[in-house]
Amino acid sequence: MESWTYASLPKFSLACKQFELTKCLKVYDGDSFHIGVIINGHPFKYPCRLLHVNTAEIKTKCQAEKSMATLARDRVRELILGKIITVKRGDFEKWGRILCTVQCPDGKDLSDTLIQEHLAYPYEGTAKFQGINPPAEFSGCCTKRCQACPEGGRCPKCHQINTNCYMWSALLEQSQ
Repeated sequence: MESWTYASLPKFSLACKQFELTKCLKVYDGDSFHIGVIINGHPFKYPCRLLHVNTAEIKTKCQAEKSMATLARDRVRELILGKIITVKRGDFEKWGRILCTVQCPDGKDLSDTLIQEHLAYPYEGTAKFQGINPPAEFSGCCTKRCQACPEGGRCPKCHQINTNCYMWSALLEQSQ
């Protein structure tokens, strides 16, 4: 250890490895959950962020987004909570969670399932709703989350429907 320097040691990473026997312990929302796994003979719990998708947020004032978040969370609970799953690990994201893909007990990819069931949209860490464009009348100046859906989710500045609310509302309709 005396010869170690910052430059001589690689950054700790779990990238490109797979947890074969992993149990889902807790599901927060459609793309965030905790796993139980054995590392070096010891059991640990660790938070994870599902790769390749984005789901609605549980903590929001937008009712359309909250409804979508509840549907996605409940479906993920149904698919993996308390079950043995295969987790392919990526690196850590900015909040310290492991970025990962999940193979459900039935062998299907969790991200693909959520997209097919209209509970999530494809996401690679760039712009939200990339490739999904609302009609022109919904592209107001306000693209951030609405604040308690004022005026039915309309932007207080331009009075057009908030893009974020429109997108979650559209996915909510498709998922039902």
